[in-house]
Amino acid sequence: MSDMEPPDFDRRRDARERRFLYLDEWRLNVDHFRQERSQWVELSSQFAQVALRAAIYLNGGALVAVPPLMQWLEETQRIAIFDAAIWFVYGVMAGTFATFIGYLNFQALAELSNVRASMRATEIRYNYYPPEDAKLQDDPEYVVLQNREKKFVKVVDVTQYAAIAIGLSSYGLFCWGIYTFKMLAGSN
Repeated sequence: MSDMEPPDFDRRRDARERRFLYLDEWRLNVDHFRQERSQWVELSSQFAQVALRAAIYLNGGALVAVPPLMQWLEETQRIAIFDAAIWFVYGVMAGTFATFIGYLNFQALAELSNVRASMRATEIRYNYYPPEDAKLQDDPEYVVLQNREKKFVKVVDVTQYAAIAIGLSSYGLFCWGIYTFKMLAGSN
């Protein structure tokens, strides 16, 4: 016979099962975040386009209405109308800025999903193939990922509230511009 030891089929089966579980957990926990990241990037582009159009249409439409209104105003009121029209310009600027902040928010959400995917990948790797004498919390890559996650959570919060506040101010400026025009028309 031979001096060779028979293969250890149990060890091979355990390795296959562990690899299958590893890949299954990867698919469930990491791929989800990567797909979510792609969706956030796509949504950020769509959001920026829609919000920018809305701000331009609303405030810009009011600005387009200024020249026809000027024919019914006296000379002194024609000069005052420019003071009223400036609020619509500010509204366009605020809407554009809110759109930019909203875009940054979605990009931060996309990066947050990417960081979380990398964190889950590291956690899964440590669960199935742990290095000897090492803890997950001591892994320098994982510590960096944790810090990046905290940073992106803050960025998401700040940009979300800033975009809402500035976007609402765009509509507030539009309303103030309408009020100013109304006051101007009332003095006619």
